[in-house]
Amino acid sequence: MIDELLTILKSQKNIEDQLVQILESLRNATPLEVGYTAGNILNLLCHLGTDLTGYNFSHLTVWQADLRCVKLHGVNFSHANFDKSVFAETFGGIFISHF
Repeated sequence: MIDELLTILKSQKNIEDQLVQILESLRNATPLEVGYTAGNILNLLCHLGTDLTGYNFSHLTVWQADLRCVKLHGVNFSHANFDKSVFAETFGGIFISHF
């Protein structure tokens, strides 16, 4: 999928910019419209090796994200729903890693 995106959008920066625009539009969508989109975007950004510092996933549904090997320092996840996402460490005093 990343190769296809690179073919269409020509650079990793263009892919990242497009994904950020989609994340912003998700905040205005109804929960039924959102589904797995934010989690898929997060997984794509991780596979691209993107530095996630400053990214905003607040108030989004982040389903099925594999975050075991990802640095999340400076990422805004306030009020996010992490159903079926996997973390390497405890998060806010609660162990969230579940499958």
